[in-house]
Amino acid sequence: MFYQPTDISTSEVEEQESVEIPCSGGARKSKLVTSGDTICFPYEDLKTTWDAVVRGHKLSGNGQCFGWRNFESSYSWITYAKFIKKAEKFGSGLEKIGLNPFPMSNVGIYAQNGIEWVIAQYGVWSKSSVVVPLYDTLGPDACTFIIKQGKS
Repeated sequence: MFYQPTDISTSEVEEQESVEIPCSGGARKSKLVTSGDTICFPYEDLKTTWDAVVRGHKLSGNGQCFGWRNFESSYSWITYAKFIKKAEKFGSGLEKIGLNPFPMSNVGIYAQNGIEWVIAQYGVWSKSSVVVPLYDTLGPDACTFIIKQGKS
């Protein structure tokens, strides 16, 4: 027997999976969240994505952080220590050229997906700023629109 999917509207899905948060202007939360405090952290030292990579370094004893491979080659890996050092240098470079602290700075990253993009992303996050991803597949008009919207 084959499963035959049925069309359902977005609002039907939202009603099944989430509830509107009162006085939030339309924001929603999972029905599984029952407490009034919807913001919690799984670990005391883990409040941001930057904290996650720092915690990974500590827990792994400087293990492998990110892996990538080019076509027809084996994986290459970067350790947490090297990754964090590169990301911090990228973030410090942004500060040196005038990056203001959060919440004033959105940083547009225009690059192909790869380890360099991830390092740049974490470098921005290391300075508590916001990444605005830009991709060449979007085309110049879409990139211009995103830059204006993101004020990056």
